[in-house]
Amino acid sequence: MTDYFKQNEVPFSRAQYYNYCKTLKKYGEEGLKDKRINGNNTKLSQRIKDYILTIVDENPALSSAQLQANIFDKFNTTISKTALNCFRASESLTRIPPTKPEYHPQKSGGGEIFTFLAFYTNIIDIITKTITQRLDQIRQTESITQTKTFEPDHPEVRDHGKFTKEYNQQEDGRCKM
Repeated sequence: MTDYFKQNEVPFSRAQYYNYCKTLKKYGEEGLKDKRINGNNTKLSQRIKDYILTIVDENPALSSAQLQANIFDKFNTTISKTALNCFRASESLTRIPPTKPEYHPQKSGGGEIFTFLAFYTNIIDIITKTITQRLDQIRQTESITQTKTFEPDHPEVRDHGKFTKEYNQQEDGRCKM
């Protein structure tokens, strides 16, 4: 049988062939006959098809999910989205997506309110005064006055990252143990 499937093209698979053989042994030739009437036994009745045609003609932007919900509300049956899409395709009922409204930026983003409040409450002046007062306090501390006594750094005088003899002889440059 394997060679037959390799050499010939058949409209079903090997697995389906064995299913047919099993059905033939169990039910005879009558078991192989198609018992469906006019295709598959589907929930998509003629009433539902007419309803779909009507509702999609009225609103071509209706999505399959929305259509599915409408059918469930009206007929209390669930039709798969695939079945709806196949029916739409067979009837040439293509979905026309709704046009999105064009976005128009607002003239006022709200920043004007904050700017107005900042000027009205004089918060900018208050923050400026606070910063200058704090800088004056820091400038009057002892650590700032000590830094003024340091000589300016002269990279050309430095010995390329090595300490000089003079620096090593200073008392404040040595480690105290």
